[in-house]
Amino acid sequence: MKTYWPDYYQDFKCKADNCLHTCCAGWTICIDKDSLSRFSINPDIMSKVDDGCFVLRDDGRCPFLRDDNLCQMIIDHGEDYICDICREHPRFYNFFEDHIEAGIGLVCEEACRLALDRSSAFELVSEDGKTMPLPAYVQDIYDSTLPLNARLALINGGRRTASNLRAKIYAQMEVMDPEWSGLLGKIADDPLTFEDEDKVIADNELCLTNFAAYLLYRYKGAGRFAAESVYLLADLIVKGCEIHEAARLFSGEVEYSDINIDEALETFADIEETPVSRIMCMEALFNMAKDHVTNEPGSVLAIQGVISKLEEYYTGPLWKADLALDEAGQLPQSLKRGVLSEDGIYNLLERYKELTEE
Repeated sequence: MKTYWPDYYQDFKCKADNCLHTCCAGWTICIDKDSLSRFSINPDIMSKVDDGCFVLRDDGRCPFLRDDNLCQMIIDHGEDYICDICREHPRFYNFFEDHIEAGIGLVCEEACRLALDRSSAFELVSEDGKTMPLPAYVQDIYDSTLPLNARLALINGGRRTASNLRAKIYAQMEVMDPEWSGLLGKIADDPLTFEDEDKVIADNELCLTNFAAYLLYRYKGAGRFAAESVYLLADLIVKGCEIHEAARLFSGEVEYSDINIDEALETFADIEETPVSRIMCMEALFNMAKDHVTNEPGSVLAIQGVISKLEEYYTGPLWKADLALDEAGQLPQSLKRGVLSEDGIYNLLERYKELTEE
């Protein structure tokens, strides 16, 4: 069975003693059976093993991690001698019927650099050089005809969480780094508006698109989770966290805790489209386009993709069906639905047309 990797994986190499955030501290390091059997004849190694795991030092570092951040076991015995978890980290694997999709987790600062600093979509390449197309849910996030804010609205189904509530959700999970708690506390105490987040996302569109693509790839199209994670990264950036460090912190706190990632995926789970979720999504695009036409009329071509989505909705059967539900009183009163105003959406589309013809 072929294993496919993002093309940047070929450039991945552990930074070892040059890494600012060693992966050999702060974690429980469980030893696989084959490695444990191999270690059993070495009393120096076994003296540092208890119940199938390495006994960490008082400062949380692996007993074989030297002060210069090099591994004493590798120095003494070579890389092939270390246990599976040390050899494989930060790699991950998703298994399908006929292939495996693999990658490297952003908890590693070098993986962050390789994954986030790309100027275009990654490709999937097997070890023998064969390629396969990206899954559609990854390809869509790279759709440059739409600004990233619009792409996030589409994969989020219009269900965007307020920044202070999002921070409180994550703050209730297991915490491994006090810095994470401090940043979440800053967001909860001084929340960002959607407009604040959108500006940060626009200013960091390339890196955040790559971050969303990584999450969609790793979690098999978990759109709402990916979108909410991008919004959280925007919040962290505003609170003073550099973007790569924000991604690394997020990955370490959320992805590398089985409890936390399960809770996050469940909390921000995708749901099947309903009239309400569709209207919420289209309302987000409607407001985005309306604000752009009003405030930035000289650059309306930037929202061409958003206008196309709205026009497709307005001229198709779904807008009429949603309007009929509204007129029949079958939509929640609290639901914002300016997009169902025929004058509102028609005037927006006409104004866009006028601006593009000037």
